[in-house]
Amino acid sequence: MTSSGPSRKVCDTVDMRDGFCCLRCGKSMGAWPGGSRHHRRPRSHPWPGLHGPANLVDLCGSGTTGCHGWVHAHPAMAYRYGLLVHSWRDPEKVPVLSKRWGWVWLLDDGTARPLLPSEKDRWLLETGLKWSAEMLDPLVDSMATVTLGNGLSDSGRLTAVTEDPDGCVAVTLDGETDYRLEDYTRIDFDNQGKETL
Repeated sequence: MTSSGPSRKVCDTVDMRDGFCCLRCGKSMGAWPGGSRHHRRPRSHPWPGLHGPANLVDLCGSGTTGCHGWVHAHPAMAYRYGLLVHSWRDPEKVPVLSKRWGWVWLLDDGTARPLLPSEKDRWLLETGLKWSAEMLDPLVDSMATVTLGNGLSDSGRLTAVTEDPDGCVAVTLDGETDYRLEDYTRIDFDNQGKETL
């Protein structure tokens, strides 16, 4: 039988791992009026790891507001980003997209490990994720390196993300250089020296 909530020790571990910030948008806990620890694999499906660190993330808002509200209002995308986990999956085996680190594995010891490029490619293929403004918007203001299919790359602060009616996404670095994203484009974010997309 699982307890009704995570222990104080687990809550402290999750808060420390997530840097006392919303995992999705990066807002500091002090900046939001209401924050919550979100269960990636929902509480409606009790299991022994329900209240473990791999299953919990800090999100701003409640189940109806902020990023926590976004997760429940957009479940298909939340599953792809690892913010929700299906009842038959182990949260330690489902990566999550974080503003702080990019794509990471959340582990039950309370740590996060960046995905290797091959792991990230496998996950993106499995979930069918494509570039979208919605995916990249939370990462605006991060330092980024865009590598094009021809091997040329450019680095700078991600200052804008746009998406045209046909679904073509472009990013702006340092407010001046635009790059249209194609399937062969790679973006690395340097929030903590960790790779993202």
